[in-house]
Amino acid sequence: MQKTYSTRVGTPQILTLVVLLLGSVGCQTVEDWTDGSVQGPFHQSNNFNLPTGEWPADIQLVAVMPLVGSHGNDLAQRGAELLQPVFTEELSKFTLFETITITPDKLQALLGVNEVRPLDPLPHQFQKIIASLDKSNPDRKVCHAVLFCELTRYNPYPPLSMGWKFRIFDLKTGQTIWAFDEVFDTGNPNVANSARRYMRENKLTSMSVFRDTRVMDSPRALAGYSLAAALATMRENKIKVSKETADTKSSQ
Repeated sequence: MQKTYSTRVGTPQILTLVVLLLGSVGCQTVEDWTDGSVQGPFHQSNNFNLPTGEWPADIQLVAVMPLVGSHGNDLAQRGAELLQPVFTEELSKFTLFETITITPDKLQALLGVNEVRPLDPLPHQFQKIIASLDKSNPDRKVCHAVLFCELTRYNPYPPLSMGWKFRIFDLKTGQTIWAFDEVFDTGNPNVANSARRYMRENKLTSMSVFRDTRVMDSPRALAGYSLAAALATMRENKIKVSKETADTKSSQ
């Protein structure tokens, strides 16, 4: 009599087969799926205020004050100088309004000061002067609002941390349109995961490269993520038209 052999595969064999299949795809695949930048948990900004619940449709052109560090904080003041280009870059990607960058030299020429913090008293005739920046050019709208920018904390050593304080001020009504005040600390796993996700999605091309990059040792990397997260709380709903500096405009 001819013997018949069963071909049924049991549970242990199935698990072995799954492991072999995963191995054939690549040993790093499972590691990629379980990486904190993919699985989270992620940071959610909550210390901000958008009083009307949405961006005012009539605020289309915003004058951006120079980024400054907190009073008496040498690290923050030094960080503000280093991170100004990162701030300018992130703001250039933002699509909610058009901007005019006011440099410290231009602010000094206009108002006799080279910085204004989010909660500082405004210089004399500030609203009138800023609102009329480009009034001499009939093809250019006057400014509708001003963005004040402050770096409140800057620790460039692991675990990195930085804090941002922003306020957008309506030049017509004198009211705050949006305010933000938060510290991003990579000692918090949620912040670290979010910063790593931002870098993986925006700066790097593969997980293998990403794993070998010391993202959490880079103040510029944390600045890029934290600024993008802060600006996102304004709720994008419009396409930016263009970007230029007031210094460039006034020199034409």
